[in-house]
Amino acid sequence: ERDDDHGWTPLHIAAASRQHSRHIISGIIVVPAQKLVEANPAAACVLDKEGRLPLHIASAHEQAWMPVVQALLQAFPAGAQVAENMGMFPYQLVAQTRSCHLDCLYELIRSDPTVLFL
Repeated sequence: ERDDDHGWTPLHIAAASRQHSRHIISGIIVVPAQKLVEANPAAACVLDKEGRLPLHIASAHEQAWMPVVQALLQAFPAGAQVAENMGMFPYQLVAQTRSCHLDCLYELIRSDPTVLFL
């Protein structure tokens, strides 16, 4: 099921969350992204209205968290090669955050080095 405003699935919402345990946001119970990926790996392939995968959402987060990025890449490895509507790849979204988590940046590039040439 999707949120009408953004076209987000529960996995998009979980990927955007700073919490890594079950919690509530605006009355919605949010399950950790890794648990959602385990339950429904196909959700990692779903684009929102801006052409973003849950991997884009997790990568753009100031507190990108390696287990979430790894779970999303494992479920949909080709996600590293998907540019969102503005033309940004997940590794570029990690790189432009203030905190630029190098472990996540490395994992995204390592998963598919050809993304640097797209």
